Amino acid sequence: MRITKVIHQVFHLIVWSSCASYTPKSEPLTEPYTLSSSNQTDTKAEALIRPYREPMQASMAETLCISSAAAVKGLPESTLGNAITDLLRNEIAFAGRMADICFLNTGGLRVEWPKGAITRNHVFELMPFENELVMVRMNRTQIDTFLAGVAAKGGAPLSGVQLSLDGLTVQSWSVLSKPDQRSYWLLTSDYLVNGGDKYNIQYEELLRLNIKVRDGIETALIQLNKRGETLNPKLDGRTKQIK
Repeated sequence: MRITKVIHQVFHLIVWSSCASYTPKSEPLTEPYTLSSSNQTDTKAEALIRPYREPMQASMAETLCISSAAAVKGLPESTLGNAITDLLRNEIAFAGRMADICFLNTGGLRVEWPKGAITRNHVFELMPFENELVMVRMNRTQIDTFLAGVAAKGGAPLSGVQLSLDGLTVQSWSVLSKPDQRSYWLLTSDYLVNGGDKYNIQYEELLRLNIKVRDGIETALIQLNKRGETLNPKLDGRTKQIK
């Protein structure tokens, strides 16, 4: 076993064990241990990893939901961005509060999803970061500024808002649930609220959900599946170019 493969397995072991409860039966290391660069099988490393590997692999391969179509990237909107932001906005609540808008950045969705079974491994590959979900209350002026940043990038994953673009500028926007409210709740990540990807998200109030974005997506998929529903990635014109 090459040393890189051992390190890769250990990394996935650490990630999986952080979200699953499992105590393997293995002998503790009794002396300092150094991994070599030999191409031969490293029996000590293999013995250390083996008790974790099978349950980890089984957990990562578990089907969370079925997707009726492939979810792919694109701008100004995409089937992947629409599906993920709809999932979070429709399924994740904080103290009974549902978000009016959900927003993620295009670069934060690392892989596309296939048609068919969506597994826990697909979720980890999509969102490998430790970013957490937050809700922020924004007034209309603050949303104007935020959506101007979305327009400048040619679009982004959005849910709950109808956005019309004229090139790289906002022509109009409307929140679907409450078109005429003074303020709205936006569900997004702490990374983006803190200026990640050069977004300018100003707000009046912030609520920390203490849920990783990845875990929120997983939870939403499981809830969808429990209701006997499938994930239906599609384009619907929520963000469109008028010229």
